[in-house]
Amino acid sequence: MLPKQLSYFPKLQTVLSEEYREEIEEMILSTVKKSEFPQLTNIYSCFVDIYFHNSGYPFNAFNIKNSERELQTHITALIGFIYTEIESNPMTLYKYCYYFKIVFNIISSRYGLSFKNIKVSDTRLTNDTKHCMRFYKCLNINSSLLEYYSGWRCEDKSGNTHFVHLATWCDSYGIEFANQVNTLISNYAKKYGSNTFSSCLYALINLLNEFTKHCKTKSALEISLKAENSSYFLENIFNTMLFESMIKNNDSKNFIRTWTRTVKIFYDCFITTGFFEKPLKPILTPDFKEPKLSNNVISVGGNISEREKERWFVDIPLEIKDEKALEVIHQRLNRDLEHIRIVNEKIYEDINYRLKRNNIFRKSALIKPLQKDIHLYNHVAVGSDQLGNTVATFYHHGFGVGIKTTNYLGFAGQGNDLIRELNLPTSLTLNAIASLLVLEHPNITPSWFQEWMLFDLNGNQIGLKQTGNQWIAVSSKNRRGASLAQQEIILTAKSKAIVDTLIEHTQYAREALKRRGSSDWRYVILIANLQGAIRPKYISGLLIESQTYNEAIIVDSYDEKKQLILNRSNAKNLAQSISVRNIRKARGLQIYLETQSIKAVAEALGHKEIRVDLLELYLPKPLMDYFNTRWVRQFQNSIIFEALKSSTYLFDALDFDERALEEFLINHHFGDLPEFLEHKISNISDHQAHIRTPNELVFTLTTPLLQVLLAIKNVVENASNNETFKPVINKWYQSALFILNHFSLSQRGEKIRRPSEEVIHLYELALNSPLDSAKFKENVLCR
Repeated sequence: MLPKQLSYFPKLQTVLSEEYREEIEEMILSTVKKSEFPQLTNIYSCFVDIYFHNSGYPFNAFNIKNSERELQTHITALIGFIYTEIESNPMTLYKYCYYFKIVFNIISSRYGLSFKNIKVSDTRLTNDTKHCMRFYKCLNINSSLLEYYSGWRCEDKSGNTHFVHLATWCDSYGIEFANQVNTLISNYAKKYGSNTFSSCLYALINLLNEFTKHCKTKSALEISLKAENSSYFLENIFNTMLFESMIKNNDSKNFIRTWTRTVKIFYDCFITTGFFEKPLKPILTPDFKEPKLSNNVISVGGNISEREKERWFVDIPLEIKDEKALEVIHQRLNRDLEHIRIVNEKIYEDINYRLKRNNIFRKSALIKPLQKDIHLYNHVAVGSDQLGNTVATFYHHGFGVGIKTTNYLGFAGQGNDLIRELNLPTSLTLNAIASLLVLEHPNITPSWFQEWMLFDLNGNQIGLKQTGNQWIAVSSKNRRGASLAQQEIILTAKSKAIVDTLIEHTQYAREALKRRGSSDWRYVILIANLQGAIRPKYISGLLIESQTYNEAIIVDSYDEKKQLILNRSNAKNLAQSISVRNIRKARGLQIYLETQSIKAVAEALGHKEIRVDLLELYLPKPLMDYFNTRWVRQFQNSIIFEALKSSTYLFDALDFDERALEEFLINHHFGDLPEFLEHKISNISDHQAHIRTPNELVFTLTTPLLQVLLAIKNVVENASNNETFKPVINKWYQSALFILNHFSLSQRGEKIRRPSEEVIHLYELALNSPLDSAKFKENVLCR
């Protein structure tokens, strides 16, 4: 087996226990170069898996840490394994053994042990080495594991060997299936030369490995690749892989081109040969079309407000990697949504409690007579200390009981408390229930709630239906057009219980409206006060505006482990932006970050379709806007660093402090000007040649960047002969020319690449507010 190929075996990451793996890696890192570190760890993990293959548990090394005999046996077998199984030259094998001897010397010293030195040589097999090899060969070695770690290979038509990295496939679907796939790939390889097949193989293995993420078993994969399912399955694969490409900031145009080629390779290798069934429908291979507008992005249910931006996107360190920035955003979304869920569930539990309690009160408590019937009872006590009688009295007489209901029921000046004890549907309770439903089903919109009818004109229940074992809530989103207006929500067990509670919670209001002759009784969303019930005629983003609901959000929240999620101060800030619509937006972003699938977002939010021709831009707009701004800031800070790195004013100009500089430079510092650009620029006779070149560059332009580029162009072109600029300025002067010349093209150039109106506006702003040339020049001159 080849050490470099072992990095393609995910199984090796689980062979050692976490604690022992960290310990071994620490020792290896203190012993060898970092470039050799992964190979050593993988070689050792491979040896342990083969040597202890019957244990069934991650290897924790307790035996070798507590026994000199076991330690000696272990290192002897390891050296024998290296010289017997690893394909490499004598010098490399010697180095591996030499490094491992150092590592195990550290282990022996750390645990108060010792072992007999084993002599190895870089030129010959020593007697000790031969003994180790004989010892290893006498062990009960699992031949199937040896075969597995030797990997899979094939030859192209030129006879060159290629490694086929099927370990992930084998781990998921078994060695027999992996061997079958390798045979098909080997047959396919014989049609192509080395370079062509290498790129084909890389694309094909990426696709096959993606299959294993979606189908955990061989039977599931076989079902997914049946003729009637394979097109839909590969569409899901396409969506997921496209997201992964976008999150890495790769070119979507290249991805789609590669995808089309990969599908053809997969088709030729597996479908034409009959290994998998031919799809009933063509596999999705979209043509890439340049979007006309940059705002064709996937909707997450509305624009993000400034307050939401502050909660989710502000104060994320500029120096960290973009992947880490996404994690921070994800954590903040999770935190806010978890707080909303916990608080609303408490309100929901309170509603359920009072529903059950009040049903008992209505059946068993005393009823205070109306004033005209006072002779029927000498006295029936009501009020906060006689809740049973209070509840029974209200529900017996109905809305508007008495001249002043609060006084009559013993709650003078405590109307809100009385409404709460009577458990009437209010903006507070309905917002809580609606929020829980949207958390569970983010495709529900405020308009869906607005149009949700429980009964039709004939009294037939239409808003909640049972189909087999499933319950479906049915409403409409009229703006989608008549043919698409109806929207069905397949309820989960949780959301079915919530809907049942909502219907029971509004039942008394519904009965009162029906008695009154109003057709509004047919709707689900009804609110009530002490005088009567109504159907809200307009439901906003908050479902129903409610200061009481906002105040209910402002509490400390804790998770199941009693750990604080949000304190009151942070919850107060959150409460100002809570609404059904905003929860839906947050869930859309959360789903995007959790599923890594643009299609999952579209489906979860109930979008009618995905515009395939705009897939490059299918990024939730809030994230796209945030990262566009972030990348611009990173670019500008890189320029500032190069211009001022010798200046005492450097950290006054940067967006981070001295402690974060090193991390920023590692993650975001730009390098030299690309060679192809330098080559093109050096052969240009006039600015028109920039546009005639077939290569394309993409620059993210802002007014501050254009100001800097104009300043660079100005100071360089007006410099005297004895003035020398820092090297980075000379290189970025070429970029400044390249960009700025686009704004002064001749008619011929305009037909080929004219800056957009938006960019021209930024350019004009930069021209009208130039930087101070003298100060700028002072900072970029060599001193």
